[in-house]
Amino acid sequence: MVGALAELRRTAPVSLEAIGYLLGSDPAQVSRYLKGSCSISLTNYVRIARALGYRCKIIFEEADNSTLKLNPLEELKITTHQVHHRR
Repeated sequence: MVGALAELRRTAPVSLEAIGYLLGSDPAQVSRYLKGSCSISLTNYVRIARALGYRCKIIFEEADNSTLKLNPLEELKITTHQVHHRR
């Protein structure tokens, strides 16, 4: 995602200052987002895309069950926690 947004920024005539204003953040912070040198929320990815004139679409696809177990939680074992009172 970071690479795609950085590429869109190179082709779109939107300054870091304008994107920062729309995000409510510093242009230097936006630059760090687009370089991938700091963490960014999905919401901010979407906001940057909107500032560049694009919409973001997230698609969930079913995983291939032949390589995964049918129920990954099947082997999960939760043990009870015992509390010891000391006087």
